[in-house]
Amino acid sequence: MSSVAFCLGSTIIYWDSILIALAVPACYLALAGAYAARAEKRAALFLLTPLGVLLSLFFSRLIYWTCHPEQFASFPASFLPGAGGGYCLSGVLIGFLLAALLLRLCGLVKDLPLLLDCAAPGLALGMAVLRLSSLFNDSCRGKTILRDPRLFRLPFGVPEGGGTEYRFAFFFLGSLLFVLFFFLLLWRDSRIYGPERTKRKRRGDVFLSFLLLYSAEELVVDSARNDASYFLFNAFISVAQIVAAVTLLVVLLIYGVRAIRRHGAKLRILLCFFLWVVGLSVVGVCEYLVQRHGNWQLSCYTAMSLAILVVLFSTTTLRRLSERRKIHGASL
Repeated sequence: MSSVAFCLGSTIIYWDSILIALAVPACYLALAGAYAARAEKRAALFLLTPLGVLLSLFFSRLIYWTCHPEQFASFPASFLPGAGGGYCLSGVLIGFLLAALLLRLCGLVKDLPLLLDCAAPGLALGMAVLRLSSLFNDSCRGKTILRDPRLFRLPFGVPEGGGTEYRFAFFFLGSLLFVLFFFLLLWRDSRIYGPERTKRKRRGDVFLSFLLLYSAEELVVDSARNDASYFLFNAFISVAQIVAAVTLLVVLLIYGVRAIRRHGAKLRILLCFFLWVVGLSVVGVCEYLVQRHGNWQLSCYTAMSLAILVVLFSTTTLRRLSERRKIHGASL
């Protein structure tokens, strides 16, 4: 149940809807501030915003409807006012990417990597606001009911079911992580586009860093929440986890191909691939165990988080190897 903010006649406006709407200008202002200072043509921003919002809304609700068709009379009905239900954050990312690709195919954007790099911090900030909107509804809570009264407050617990029980506020943890990602991506942006930029720093790397951080957050938070969305043919791995795993694989292959082209199939590069596979395998094992043993959540999510750090470390190492020079057949 969403918290009511205003009643204007027969129109009811909810607090979570207000925060979801505020996520759009937060993302746009961060994107526009970076892109306008670096791109010659800025008209693409005025098309990217409405197109990105429409496609993000469509795909986030499409994925949610695919996983929860019983909540709606039909797919078109899921877009009607007052339809209720939630959304899938993965659809927001997919919708934005498609909007940017469409503008590139139409010739309205000449430098797509630059646009994506400028959008990375804004997307992180917008997703932080989106996650925070769950404060005013019952979504993105933990699976286990909290018993310790000391945890009955943010950033730990929030009431659910009319305040009769408290669950861990994973939405708040996700929001804080996205705020942290916002500052990390700003720092990464300054390293690539700042005065210390070198030729080995490639455009598009800021957005790839965002994909890594976004996927890491989704793997843990979506596993721990009590309302994750699953495809009807698969009740083991959630949609967000599938998208996150595929995204991590794509980024790994991009940096892996770059590193191999620069240095060849060196042992350290192959070791990074091996560590990545081991790390993601441990994530899968932890997901299996936490679903079979509910009282193992603390140990399973601790191991899962460490395994995700191994995945990030191996991918980041490949990125650094791809940026290093090769002199006399040796990687420096």
